[in-house]
Amino acid sequence: LEFRRVLFRSLEGEAPYPNPFSSKLSFKLNIENSDVTVSLYSLTGAVVYTNTLFITDQLIEIEPDVPAGIYILKATSEQGS
Repeated sequence: LEFRRVLFRSLEGEAPYPNPFSSKLSFKLNIENSDVTVSLYSLTGAVVYTNTLFITDQLIEIEPDVPAGIYILKATSEQGS
């Protein structure tokens, strides 16, 4: 199995799980009924995944097709980052 690890810092919300992940990554933000753009960055700063989702219940689940490695997760919405 190949694993990916996510670096995450948030003032609001829960850390992504599982971490490391093999295909699916989930996390919660204190945001409801809003578009959220989720991006993963490589440690060199390159965007390797981005997707905009409408969330209704604070839970975000993504399945980024990225190679094994360490990534930085950024989630932004109309209500802030």
